Amino acid sequence: MKNIIFLVMSIAVISCSVHKQVRQNEEIIITGKITRNTLAEKISWFEKNYQTYKPNDSAIHELNKYSKNLKVIVVMGTWCEDSKQNVPAFFKVADKIFMEENQYEIIGVDRDKKCKKPDITKYKIKNVPTFILYLKGEEIGSIIETPKESIEKDMLRIIKVMTHKADIRNIE
Repeated sequence: MKNIIFLVMSIAVISCSVHKQVRQNEEIIITGKITRNTLAEKISWFEKNYQTYKPNDSAIHELNKYSKNLKVIVVMGTWCEDSKQNVPAFFKVADKIFMEENQYEIIGVDRDKKCKKPDITKYKIKNVPTFILYLKGEEIGSIIETPKESIEKDMLRIIKVMTHKADIRNIE
């Protein structure tokens, strides 16, 4: 019996280390690494906002050229109105450009923009959501809180600016 209780307690502790979920005023706040499945299963607004987002087709077409070399860190708050709109939009774009699960990481933060694990201090998060874009392993820019135009157009603008700078450096 003691072994069963120990096993159950161990599983509970291990599962809590992946992400922490708390309720504040009946709103779910998840901190730490989050999977897309967790968002879809536990967060009521995710699927509805994903389904209603309509990305710009020409921007999607252009983004497809870069998608295999793209990685995105998404720092979000499940409590945050901007995250509620822009994180599902990001995933609609990610699906349209065929990003694979290993090309993005989702990190939930509390209302103070903090989480215990992983350590996100290097990102200097002030507002959420923050989408940190990497192309070929190099950080190329961020979309913070609200896109200037749309997730896909802002991603494309950042990529084009940075690849243009790289082209100029190669010429010099």
